[in-house]
Amino acid sequence: MSTQPTCHDRLHDSLAGRLDDIRALLDATDNETEDLGSLFDYGLEVRVVPADTFDDQPAPYVEYLLSWGGPSDMFRLHPDGRIEYRYHDWFDGAGTYLTGTDHQTAETLFSFAGYELAPGRVEHFGAPAFPSEAH
Repeated sequence: MSTQPTCHDRLHDSLAGRLDDIRALLDATDNETEDLGSLFDYGLEVRVVPADTFDDQPAPYVEYLLSWGGPSDMFRLHPDGRIEYRYHDWFDGAGTYLTGTDHQTAETLFSFAGYELAPGRVEHFGAPAFPSEAH
């Protein structure tokens, strides 16, 4: 009986492919290639996921959804500035936090959607991205 690779097994190859795509789009004239299309159309949705939307998720995050279904993948920008890549398939999921140039690449992707890291918070077009940050 053969077993399918788990999300953990596929996570790093999937992330590497996504980062290669994003870097190619960032380097391309007008952020567009014939194969990938436009960076402005890359992915499906960018949204704020409120705190407690899911079990064991006490803080909000900004989700940059790249694909949906089986499998799905996304980047998550957390209020503390960490960026996580998640890869999910039916009843399985895995994630890793980005560092170094990988973090910078994902941060640039979020900036194209109007999200920027500011000291101690995430901003969306200059305003706090999370309602709890607006005082």
